[in-house]
Amino acid sequence: EKIVVINNPIDVKKVALLANKDRRGIFDKTKINLLSVSGLRRQKRHDLMLKMLVLLPKEYHLTIVGRGEMEEGLKALSKSLNIEERVTFKGQQSNPYVYMKEADLFVHTSQREGFPNVFLEANVLGLPIVAFSCMGGITEIIEEGVNGFYAPFGECELLAQKIEKAMSFSFDKDKIIAQSIQKYSKETILEKYKTLFMGTV
Repeated sequence: EKIVVINNPIDVKKVALLANKDRRGIFDKTKINLLSVSGLRRQKRHDLMLKMLVLLPKEYHLTIVGRGEMEEGLKALSKSLNIEERVTFKGQQSNPYVYMKEADLFVHTSQREGFPNVFLEANVLGLPIVAFSCMGGITEIIEEGVNGFYAPFGECELLAQKIEKAMSFSFDKDKIIAQSIQKYSKETILEKYKTLFMGTV
């Protein structure tokens, strides 16, 4: 009963500023553009993301931003699944926010997480999320039908269905942004620390 949980903050102004850099040619706008931003590590289970992509119509294109030890294996897997033309590996990017600003949907297939800041950054740019509800703070961040959808870990077919549902769903992007700022802006989080250590300010 003595424990107080204070979430990670995000610098809303910095994210918004970087997101509005030159975004020309980021995505092929004739496609439905799915985006993943994370290290290509085993726990992130991008292999499941690729297997899920097979279940989606061919107009869905996946862009993966990030680098890691699984990269070559994932490229080989995309080739063996015959989806290499539907996946773009962008490697490490100093400014992933331009991708978040232009993507249609953020996807995440991790096996375990803490409290992923990348979700907060996507939401503060109005980008909905579809993810596996793995161990960690995923379901604390995602409110179904408000800022995204989730499926049980490993259920690729269900995740694909949730992605199609999300693409036909009328998300209120302004509400996603406002709710993210209200909950996770650095100003909001700082006030929580002030209240905890200094009493009501």
